[in-house]
Amino acid sequence: MPGMKGGEFMIHLQQNFPNIKKILLTGQVDPESLKRAKTIGCVNRVITKPWKKEHLVSAIKDIAALPSF
Repeated sequence: MPGMKGGEFMIHLQQNFPNIKKILLTGQVDPESLKRAKTIGCVNRVITKPWKKEHLVSAIKDIAALPSF
């Protein structure tokens, strides 16, 4: 994502839209921003590329089953 790393974007979403559920789909894992995003609870699931359709579908179903805030 030009201009912002995925973990930074998830943090931005958490700060501005705390009630949405989020899956980070990434091809480049930035350990620092990913660790920060997980620590403050703004990522519900992380999937790295290449991903399989079954993993993505499963993640979406799992996230959808989480309680809403």
